[in-house]
Amino acid sequence: MQKNKQTVLSLLQLYRLDVVLISFGAYAAGLVFSGGVRLGDLPIGLAISLISFNYIYSLNSIEDHHIDLVNKPHRPIPSGKLSLETAQRYVMLLLVLSVAYPFFAQTDIINLLLFQLLPLLGWAYSKPPFHLKTKAIPAMISIAFMYTTPVVLGITSRLAALSPLHVTLLSYIFLFCLSIVPLKDIEDVEGDQLHGSRNFLALLGMNRLLSISLVGLAAAIALVVLADLNMAITVVLVALPAAIFSLIAAFILFQLPRTRLYRSILVMIAVLALLFAINSLVFGGSL
Repeated sequence: MQKNKQTVLSLLQLYRLDVVLISFGAYAAGLVFSGGVRLGDLPIGLAISLISFNYIYSLNSIEDHHIDLVNKPHRPIPSGKLSLETAQRYVMLLLVLSVAYPFFAQTDIINLLLFQLLPLLGWAYSKPPFHLKTKAIPAMISIAFMYTTPVVLGITSRLAALSPLHVTLLSYIFLFCLSIVPLKDIEDVEGDQLHGSRNFLALLGMNRLLSISLVGLAAAIALVVLADLNMAITVVLVALPAAIFSLIAAFILFQLPRTRLYRSILVMIAVLALLFAINSLVFGGSL
């Protein structure tokens, strides 16, 4: 009994709570952009977070277990708390569920294909022959697509609400993701280099990497300010990159450990995503 409990706990640790909240918040944002969040939308948002994104991150944990021996030896597989075979069976179950549940959740063929894009991206990112995670720019783009897809799913759940303005919103989300994702390489440089993965920190250096991220965040803010959005949405969308911009600036100014930067950013985004989702559900709000 105790062993089974430890196995379940270790399987859950293949995933991360911050990603649960961010992916759920991204879906909620898509719903807000297309009319608002309703209580009945929660099961689909939870499925995206707890099944589709769980598959993506758990698969990556398996494929990265040799790299994690260097970068993150405390994780379940490299620490020996979880066997590779058990993790592989768990991920296969998540894959089956990721492919199956969208047939019950989709609203049309476009929405269904977008649901199926998530496990496809996760597979292409982590597994050969594509193994996008070993290539710096393809890895960055694929992760940005992963986090933009829940927003698109929320928007396309109500095709009648689509407008040209949604292109601007999705461009903002994608640009924001592109500005943040390369910073994850700061904490993984040693293991990535050891196993042949291209790493942005190694390619660009710390100062250039942080500068590019700050420029991208500033561009996301400019895109929102120049768009024809209502004041409430503009404030929310400007606040997100502005908060991350300020956090990066604080790390630079106070010379805080750079290895904690990306995780700090994710925690901030996760908290903001949760508050946004709760506020949208309780008080309503739409584009």
